[in-house]
Amino acid sequence: MRVKPVIALLLFSLFLATARADEVSDRGRKLFERYKDAVVGVHVVLSMQFGGQENEQENWSHATVVAPSGLAVTSLTEIDPSALLQTFGGGGESPTSKVVSLKIVLGDGTEVPAEVVLRDKDLDLAYIRPLEAPETPMAHVNVTKSAKPEILDQVVVLVKLGEVSRRTHSVFVERVEGVVKKPRPYYIVGEHRAQTIVSSPVFSLDGRLVGVGAIRAIKSENGPRMGESLLIIVVPASDIAAGMNQVPPRD
Repeated sequence: MRVKPVIALLLFSLFLATARADEVSDRGRKLFERYKDAVVGVHVVLSMQFGGQENEQENWSHATVVAPSGLAVTSLTEIDPSALLQTFGGGGESPTSKVVSLKIVLGDGTEVPAEVVLRDKDLDLAYIRPLEAPETPMAHVNVTKSAKPEILDQVVVLVKLGEVSRRTHSVFVERVEGVVKKPRPYYIVGEHRAQTIVSSPVFSLDGRLVGVGAIRAIKSENGPRMGESLLIIVVPASDIAAGMNQVPPRD
């Protein structure tokens, strides 16, 4: 029995689509296995001061290790929310915060005392580092091998989930939904998963680092509104590397 040309074409197209999906899955799995240990937990205790009162709060987030020394980058808002709160403070008394305790949490649950070594409020980035140099090089991503994706290019995002999932690692594939070039370049990836992307590394399918997720906020009379005055972005790897060059050396 002969297959009609139209049906044959449809079957061939389905085959190509399936093969492409398998290829993306294979690449995503390889990136996950290679870099999951470079996505570490962050346990921070903050002292928040506002209105003459001081309270401590405990936060869990994650960070991307960018050097064998354990130097890692995370969203500044995750460990010092005062900058974001000040943006929407309305001109009154501004809240302040300071880090009481900071620990990097490795995949096996080991908590490594750490410190904030650099803050970049413009990019919402904080660079943190173990207080003592690790005995062996830590798993990390290479920021020098970077990618500059275009609109609708597929990217792979590695994340570390919260307590409900026992802080397991996860991975998903998204597409670049926006590219902003001025005054500073950044990428917009999947707003429906925006919060998950914060502090997470984003890779091209060929394994190069696109950047790390952060929060961009501007002042607005209407307060923080996602997409209007508040946006989750991917800070390019080149900006991550530039910040690394400003980190002071160990004493």
